[in-house]
Amino acid sequence: MNEAKFTVSGLRGIWGESLTALVAERYTASFACLIAKRHGKRVLVGRDARTSGPALRDSVVKVLSESGFDVTDIGIAPTPTVLYLVRSEHYDGAVMITASHNPIEYNGLKFVTEQAMFTNESEVAEISAHLGEKISSETVGSVTVDEMLPFKHTDHIFKNIDGGKIQAKKFKVVLDTINSTGAITTPTLLQDLGCEVTLLNGTPDGNFAHEAEPLPQNLTALGAKVRETGADIGFAQDPDADRLVICDETGTIISEEYT
Repeated sequence: MNEAKFTVSGLRGIWGESLTALVAERYTASFACLIAKRHGKRVLVGRDARTSGPALRDSVVKVLSESGFDVTDIGIAPTPTVLYLVRSEHYDGAVMITASHNPIEYNGLKFVTEQAMFTNESEVAEISAHLGEKISSETVGSVTVDEMLPFKHTDHIFKNIDGGKIQAKKFKVVLDTINSTGAITTPTLLQDLGCEVTLLNGTPDGNFAHEAEPLPQNLTALGAKVRETGADIGFAQDPDADRLVICDETGTIISEEYT
């Protein structure tokens, strides 16, 4: 069996094969040791909508709370939102459960430090070196579920742009969230900006409607819907909503290299 890969991009593997609950627990326990050395107490946990997400979430939360950390579970949330909340709400670290744009059978863990940054090469090496270790805590940390916390990110965005100028345009927008994370907060942001939103693949159940990577050849339905509805613009996000692709008013998919 192939082993899960662990790099600066996080831990990633095929769920039930190279990535299991036990593997996730071992890496989370080692990450907990890293955070504890920095005297951390509060850790955030988010996930994308993959069907393996809840099982991984349970493993991650269990290890963190048994290590003495107070855990906030924000449910399905974009990766950039997790990073934002670590910084704005002063968390000591986070675990984002996602395999990003990888196929549906994959999942993974992205570890975030108190600096609201993914673990760097030296931190990855430290986590790897301490696999098998865990914190012996006399107390179990609290676990809080707060699925409204991600909307602090959309509120922050709205406060820092000229929302009125966008609202006045009454843009027609088609949004493809691939039945994953973007379906939670992105429609709210667009509606707050006065957009008329047509949502494609907007049920966050992890059943991806097309290949996960937002390449032009995987977004033909978005282009067709933009043309059909006469929309001004189309947007597509990947499963953890950290990649954005634009579709112009003709239905042409613009490479994310230009986003």
